Amino acid sequence: MASGRFMPMTMPRATSAALGGWTLNLEWRPPLLLLNPRTTTNGAFQADVLGQSGVTYVIERSTNLTSWVPFLTNVPVTNLDSFIDTNTHQFPRRFYRAIQ
Repeated sequence: MASGRFMPMTMPRATSAALGGWTLNLEWRPPLLLLNPRTTTNGAFQADVLGQSGVTYVIERSTNLTSWVPFLTNVPVTNLDSFIDTNTHQFPRRFYRAIQ
C-alpha cells in the first residue's frame, strides 16, 4: 500500500447532479524505486530512478536518516532516469530517497 497523505474528494457529475449522483476519482502512481546504486571511477555516487515519465520527483539526501535535504528535482522523459552526486567524499555516509 502506498504511503502518504490521502484526501478523498467527491464531485457531482454534471449529468446526474439532479439525481444526487456522485463520482469518486482516484489516481494511483507507481512508487519510485532507486536502482543500481554504484560508485563512479571518480568516487561519485550514481543511481537510477524508476518511476513514471512526465511526473516530477525529488531526490533527497541525508547523513543521518532523520534530516532530509532536497538534492535535485527532475521530470523524466522516460520511466528510467539517473542521477549523480559528486560531493560524496565530504561525508562518511550518505542516504538517498526519491519522493513525488
